[in-house]
Amino acid sequence: MRALQVLIMSCGLGIVSASGVALAAQVVGGNAGDGDDGNETTFHFDAGNMNYQMIRPDETPLTIPGVPGAYGTAMQIFNNSVDHIIALGLGVQGADLSGTNWTNPAFPAQGSVAIDPATGRFKFPAAFWQGADLIDAGSGQNAESPQIAINDSGKAFCVFQQSDGSNTRVYANEYIPGEDWQGAGLIDAGAGQTAYDPQIAINDSGKAFCVFRQNDGSNYRVYANEYIPGEDWQGAVLIDAGAGKNTGSPQIVINSSGKAFCVFYQHDGYENRIYANEYVPGAGWQGAGLIDAGAGDNAFYPQIAVNDSGKAFCVFQQSDGSIYRVYANEYIPGEDWQGAVLIDAGAGNPAYFPEIAINDSGKAFCVFRQEDGSNKRVYANEYVPGEDWQGAVVIDAGAGNDAYVPQIAINDSGKAFCVFRQYDGSIYRVYANEYIPGEDWQGAVVIDAGTGNSPLDPQIAINSSGKAFCVFYQRDESSNRIYANEYIPDTGWQGADLIDAGIGNYASDPQIAINDSGKAFCVFREQDGSNFRIYANSYITEIPHGSVQVDYYKLSTPDPTPGSTPAITAAAVEITNRRIEPLKGGQINLRLVLAQAGRVRLKIYNLQGELVKILKDQDYDPGTYLLEWGGENDTGAIVASGVYIIHVQAPEITKIRKVVVIK
Repeated sequence: MRALQVLIMSCGLGIVSASGVALAAQVVGGNAGDGDDGNETTFHFDAGNMNYQMIRPDETPLTIPGVPGAYGTAMQIFNNSVDHIIALGLGVQGADLSGTNWTNPAFPAQGSVAIDPATGRFKFPAAFWQGADLIDAGSGQNAESPQIAINDSGKAFCVFQQSDGSNTRVYANEYIPGEDWQGAGLIDAGAGQTAYDPQIAINDSGKAFCVFRQNDGSNYRVYANEYIPGEDWQGAVLIDAGAGKNTGSPQIVINSSGKAFCVFYQHDGYENRIYANEYVPGAGWQGAGLIDAGAGDNAFYPQIAVNDSGKAFCVFQQSDGSIYRVYANEYIPGEDWQGAVLIDAGAGNPAYFPEIAINDSGKAFCVFRQEDGSNKRVYANEYVPGEDWQGAVVIDAGAGNDAYVPQIAINDSGKAFCVFRQYDGSIYRVYANEYIPGEDWQGAVVIDAGTGNSPLDPQIAINSSGKAFCVFYQRDESSNRIYANEYIPDTGWQGADLIDAGIGNYASDPQIAINDSGKAFCVFREQDGSNFRIYANSYITEIPHGSVQVDYYKLSTPDPTPGSTPAITAAAVEITNRRIEPLKGGQINLRLVLAQAGRVRLKIYNLQGELVKILKDQDYDPGTYLLEWGGENDTGAIVASGVYIIHVQAPEITKIRKVVVIK
């Protein structure tokens, strides 16, 4: 088990109460155990004198004096002193907890930590979506087409296109674990020409590629920009089949060794053809080559997947002279592309929009849409290593209604999900069909929000443990919203939750990525009232229940001693619980970290954009503050049940957070 750092924060200003008043704190610190030595360190709470105790493995206590009757002391837990895991606000006042451990029901349901009284072990919160943050290049210009990729260390990139006032450009924003989004920067081939269709891929070493189309003054060309960890983006280079002809639909993948493939279509003077360009680590891009079914007929919509052994599949649609068919071409490491083969459900009916996924054992699925003579259906074809493609089978919700836009994801155990839209006789719904290795496809189930309106654009991602997310947009009573539905292994789909910015405007184009620790990002575009903006919402993973070895912790006083809490260098805002029942005493706990003095404005809005309450509008000094909202409006009355928006403006902070009130 990795060691954790426990830090009771006062940031050089004393512990801060929920009312924002700084309280005196005394330094009592030292080593609590010797790292991962198997010793358990527990924490206990003594309500009689509001002291917090840290019990060393040798059972000698370290006592942190508090203030009787006060509450709001903050504790943070860090992973190896780097990645922020969780913040705890102790919401205790006048409770009789003598002789017990931290099991007080006044603790926030999310974002808190407690100790199991039966075992003396830490219990951590369930995972949850953190709220949508703006990550584009700034207001005033439309942004669209966001794409997201994340690796197992939690590093992520979002790429998107946004106007610079003259042309549409391609931007990238990097997420660094333990820090935040670093700000959007241009990564295209230069000003003066429009750029579109960015795609992003990253591997576990942090190496990434973005590919996109950009006009060279005559035609749209395919460019690639490489990100090298510890350096930066290296600059955009042409990787298509040559000048003079337009390109489209560039797609990019990369594996753990750094091998990458970009596939795209490009006109050869007669029709559109499918090309692939391979990137070899240490050698670079090898040049674009044809990989479709042959000349004479148009080919479109290439999709690519690669595994860590370097095995890859490209799937695409190409006319056979009469109708569009779905083809697959296999790349075998040490050999080459093996040639395109038909993998659809058979001649006579057109097939479109194939998608491909492969795992490290070489098992792959291609899903696509094909007509059956009456309706458009969703099919899946399985590739079994050592055998071949097994034949296309229908996996949608049943005959009689059209189905569209299938998407596929698979993990290394062979578990897969296909999501798609299908008409139910009244509206379109989002369905998911699960593939269980050794069994088969389990049957399509509805997983949308059930608002009575048709959802659009479902996307799916799965990790090695089998946790999955489907995101989509669907209209509620007033506008299109972004929803996420989580699949938990052995439990199933949890129900669709709103995860957009909640500002009451049109939202669309969700994309989802998840890593093996369960951390996920959903990126999407949403109107801010004037322009379409790019937002990212992060899903914080659950830390498994169990014992924690406390490797190191620090406290600080108004005059920090050497080795105590470092000075605040970055501003932050966190909400530890996002769903409250005010009539049962529930409240929103908001932790605000200010790196510099300035005005703090916290305002509560409903989804219609109406101001509900001004929570704060005053000047603050640098420090850590714990604030609360009990669900009341400016008159003191409890608001109606529903979703509310907390808008935070402070020095170096502009955040929008969604919360839910239940009466």
